[in-house]
Amino acid sequence: VDGRLLEEDGDDIGEEFVCELENGYTVPITGSPEQLSEMRARLNDGTFVSAENSVEIDAGDASMLAASLVHPISGMPLEGEELVQALPSEVSLAPGPVKVTAGRRRLAEGRRLAQYNGDMKVLVVRVIDKRGRAVPEDARGVSDKWFGTYGDSVTFKSQIEACSFNQFKVSYDEKGGDYDDHGVVEVEIGIELSTSQSNIRNAVRAAVEGKTGKKLNKDYDFVAYVLEKCYKSCGWAAYAYINSWNSVYQNRYFKFVGV
Repeated sequence: VDGRLLEEDGDDIGEEFVCELENGYTVPITGSPEQLSEMRARLNDGTFVSAENSVEIDAGDASMLAASLVHPISGMPLEGEELVQALPSEVSLAPGPVKVTAGRRRLAEGRRLAQYNGDMKVLVVRVIDKRGRAVPEDARGVSDKWFGTYGDSVTFKSQIEACSFNQFKVSYDEKGGDYDDHGVVEVEIGIELSTSQSNIRNAVRAAVEGKTGKKLNKDYDFVAYVLEKCYKSCGWAAYAYINSWNSVYQNRYFKFVGV
């Protein structure tokens, strides 16, 4: 589930439910108004826990989703851009009342939920779309605003550490190799920012993992995607997934520590 922080002049667009696969990629979940209301109610009363519980989806969609994960001839798991292209645009809940499966799915390896101290490995991704659109700040500027690597004194790192009384320590990869600056990777995606957020997130993830060789849901505690702007279903400054490693910022809002 993601919750979106609104822009000053935005409309309340509410939550979005997605199916997070074992490999960390996501597919939006649709359902009837009654089913989505039930999901929100269960989320709020604690009987449904984001990133832990599983729900039953339509049988046909489940088969289509399973088929999209492997090569149709070799049967080998798809990865990267091939996987992004094969994933369905959405899946639907099974008809009737929402069915939460017994037990809880295994969390992604390396994920540390509800942790209140320790080291937090962070990566910021400066995204460049098919048309060359990206925030005007280069990787150095993004790094400075998030980590204070070039003298900025009010940053994500400084505020997380100060507000936690230094119980959290923010760490990042050093500049060099695949990293365009300290804690920052730049990637180009083969789609435009005017496409759906789900497609953008999956494309960014494939590009970053292809460039760095790391798995974002396993090798980092927090990964922020920085987009030049939102062009579809806007009204938000940033959003993040509950109990997850991923957040997305648009426009200038990645520079606001309050966001």
